[in-house]
Amino acid sequence: MTTRTECAKGDARQQLEQAISKIEEHSPHQTDGKWLEYLTAECAPLLAEWDCTEAWRWDDWPHRPHLDIGIDVVAKRADGGLIAIQCKSRQLDTSGAGKQVPLSELTKFVAAASGKNYAELWLVVNGAVDVSSQAKHVMDSHKIAHINLRAEIQKQISALSPDSDGDESTTTGTVSGIETRDAMQD
Repeated sequence: MTTRTECAKGDARQQLEQAISKIEEHSPHQTDGKWLEYLTAECAPLLAEWDCTEAWRWDDWPHRPHLDIGIDVVAKRADGGLIAIQCKSRQLDTSGAGKQVPLSELTKFVAAASGKNYAELWLVVNGAVDVSSQAKHVMDSHKIAHINLRAEIQKQISALSPDSDGDESTTTGTVSGIETRDAMQD
């Protein structure tokens, strides 16, 4: 488990830079994606826009009701609400793009997380990875945010830069064609 209070500004920047290195190391290869689950849980409390105080891989979450059901990470927001996260790693090309996520890879997550006590549902990907039209339709109807972890980390690193204006808030909209969390909020 990682918590926000453990991370000073300088430490957070260093940890986020190491996370970018991990993404660069793993993304050119086809993997099982476990690395992205660990990285998402580690980075969640470091990303100001995410507003998470703690995050766990499903297997490490102390309140998990049963074995793996399609949720990879659970994060706790500052207000106490829980976020169910599905992580999808793709082999990325040199431009940072990867094969889209089909609906078949999200159905277990949607069934496990929808209608439960989760304040938010997220799909976290390792780069510019889109979803199929069928997956997008289901994500829209279940209000599942589509988040590019690499882009979110890069925004936070920029916010922590010595040359930034000190405002750690981030902009809303799209990054690499993928909506950020703030763009998904109503």
